[in-house]
Amino acid sequence: MTLPLFYNNTITLSILPDSSFVPFTSISTKTKTQPLTCVKHSRLPVLCLSSFSDNMDSPAGPTLYPSHRCKTVHLVRHAQGIHNVAGEKNHDAYLSYDYFDAHLTPLGWQQVDNLHKHVQETGLSKRVELVITSPLLRTIQTAVGVFGGGGYADGIDAPPLMVAKAGNSERPAISSLNCPPFIAVELCREHLGVHPCDKRSSINEYQSLFPAIDFSLIESNDDILWEPEIRETNEAVAKRGMEFLNWLWTRKEKEIAVVTHSGYLYHTLSAFGNDCHPSIKNEICKHFANCELRSMVIVDRSTASSDPATTNYPGKIPNGLDLPSDVRHGQGVHNVEAEKNIDALLSHDLFDAPMSSLGWQQVFELRKLVHGSRLLDRVELVVTSPLLRTMQTAVGVFGNEGEIYGSDVDSVIAPKNEISTLNNYPPIFASELCRDRLMESEEDDLWYPEAREPYEEIAARGIQFLNWS
Repeated sequence: MTLPLFYNNTITLSILPDSSFVPFTSISTKTKTQPLTCVKHSRLPVLCLSSFSDNMDSPAGPTLYPSHRCKTVHLVRHAQGIHNVAGEKNHDAYLSYDYFDAHLTPLGWQQVDNLHKHVQETGLSKRVELVITSPLLRTIQTAVGVFGGGGYADGIDAPPLMVAKAGNSERPAISSLNCPPFIAVELCREHLGVHPCDKRSSINEYQSLFPAIDFSLIESNDDILWEPEIRETNEAVAKRGMEFLNWLWTRKEKEIAVVTHSGYLYHTLSAFGNDCHPSIKNEICKHFANCELRSMVIVDRSTASSDPATTNYPGKIPNGLDLPSDVRHGQGVHNVEAEKNIDALLSHDLFDAPMSSLGWQQVFELRKLVHGSRLLDRVELVVTSPLLRTMQTAVGVFGNEGEIYGSDVDSVIAPKNEISTLNNYPPIFASELCRDRLMESEEDDLWYPEAREPYEEIAARGIQFLNWS
């Protein structure tokens, strides 16, 4: 299985052809050749559009990829350790046992505090499902300081992530509550051998200092991987890094933080980005600063099975009359009539067709899923085709349902309900570029009564829209 890994430089889009739904996907705006998929924000833009044909060959341009075949990985290098300070003055200091299993400096702990503040303010701490740390003291201290819970007090019915003053620090204990689980993994250690700073302490000692961290994947209590006379080669580190990423792919979690080391990250990531623009390649594999975080996405481009998509929705629930064609929006009145007679689509009686009653049921079924899966928490913008049925779908799924009489906020009327944009719901924006094959309006300069837009032009317009987005 090939696992491409890309820098966090794209936006993630969920695409809805009216109220039937194609895969929750990511769109790259940086390359025309790679299925580049990354998460850039804590909330996502959403498109609500009329459906395009499934039978067209994919044109060149931005690339889509199913999100359930991706994992977001937040890579962190440990904060400043005592060996970093000594090694910058004299490289031979790395050979000294004075820096065995080096701990963080006071400046390193300040760096940890700053990154902890960043992951809290950006909402990253709420999205990370698992924290993986190299089993060395400086990485464990960084991991628990950045992603751990608040202060720990005696009497709390849970072991602390870190006891007070652990590892020659003056830090208070850190709680394991309100934070993701932590696990230590040998595969993401720094270069093995020769440098005492890269030799770990015993697992028994770590367990006494970091009671809530899971060390069960480490087979030996003592460090049997480190050898005093043999330094692991860069090629061996890169190979071990690939083994780690392939193991990471087997995890069920979709968003994972990894706290590791500069050399390990550089040699592992250097294998990626060779088919990207040089600037992207540089962003991926340049050396990490102390306590730097970069967010990447691993993509599975193989045919191997993957976890099911949790935000995809099959549409047409409940089922009803529809066209046996490429039209996939929530049922509109034109669908009902066209099922009886296809020529009905030529009738001006169906001008800018609204949703049918069954279409509204389909919309509100999707609304339940969007709210229940917390997808709405990540949506920053909803883009809709400026046709009535797509706008009704957009506000029905992503708007704020409820009575808003007396409000000065614009609203769209749905059966028995009024839908508003209050309470931090995402803004809704209409774009002509994502329309279906062009339809009529008295002020619609794009629509022609005698000419139907060909599929090729729809495809070109779609690519233009994706580049705009």
